[in-house]
Amino acid sequence: MKNVNELKGFSRLGDSLLNFAYSLALSLITGEPQGARLPDKILIESAREAGLKEALKIKHRIKRDELADLVEAIIAIGWLKGDITLGQIVKVIAKGMDIYALSSPRLMNERLVNNIKELLEKIKELGVEPCLGDFQELLRRRLEASS
Repeated sequence: MKNVNELKGFSRLGDSLLNFAYSLALSLITGEPQGARLPDKILIESAREAGLKEALKIKHRIKRDELADLVEAIIAIGWLKGDITLGQIVKVIAKGMDIYALSSPRLMNERLVNNIKELLEKIKELGVEPCLGDFQELLRRRLEASS
């Protein structure tokens, strides 16, 4: 990975994608429509546990918010490339979650960290090198494939 900054656009898309998937997962669990944001601290801890920085051969120190952005970018890239679907993201986020877990912030955070780590490991296995110049083409193909 050449530069964490070159992934900024992907991180914005990934932020929206993850928050939407998280909201869908919460809606499935509670049985009521939900709108929620996945906390950056969950993304940061998941990235650390998944060894993301090392897997991407990032040698320099990166800030916490950059690490969260990196997670979001990688998930967006995985989705754009068709390596993972929205349904799979929702399923992984919801894994092991229930009303009991939602009522315990510590338990919920633990499960979310493990679930996001699992998602990252799946995408890492498939490769995360983006084709930055082909963003529009990747997005167009992805949207056509899902319609």
